[in-house]
Amino acid sequence: MDKLALIKDALGKNQCIVTVKFEEWKHFLEREAEYGHAVRIDIAPKEGIYEVDQLQKILETLIVEVQPDRIRSFAQYVEVMEFGWLTYTEKIGLEKITRELTLTDKKFLHGEGFQNGRKIIEVEKSLMRSIWVYFYPDVEIASIISNRKNNTLVVENGMGPYWIQLDTLKQFRMKNLNSERGVSCQPNY
Repeated sequence: MDKLALIKDALGKNQCIVTVKFEEWKHFLEREAEYGHAVRIDIAPKEGIYEVDQLQKILETLIVEVQPDRIRSFAQYVEVMEFGWLTYTEKIGLEKITRELTLTDKKFLHGEGFQNGRKIIEVEKSLMRSIWVYFYPDVEIASIISNRKNNTLVVENGMGPYWIQLDTLKQFRMKNLNSERGVSCQPNY
């Protein structure tokens, strides 16, 4: 099973997590694209979790079936919490590029791999998939950030795409404390 399928399966089985947005881009025909397929999955706990240590523990054990290429840890500073995320890459295919060169200048007709002024060059390149799993403190925060046009870097309502001001986070926490409580999320050790 490919990494994307394992990741989607692990997130789907986790009763504590909600997938807020699944977005993908296919770049197979763009020669300069680094990845042929890019996937972004925005998730959040069903119940808000607002402590960096708890969020980090869950992030690190969220998808045990697949080792991430990179973990961006949650961090808290004087006025801001930075969100955590996981990144994965995998090979999904092979691109074979064939180029034919034809020279007409007689002094170059032979040598350097040319025969009668022709040379065929074949290059193989792996087609890769990039998967980003962004983890937010609660569903409302994830929804607000996920639904911004072009994932704007503009600060709106005390939030950027990868961080939230602590005063704003406190407002979401207070709102969540007043709502019903359901399944408690624990790290998946």
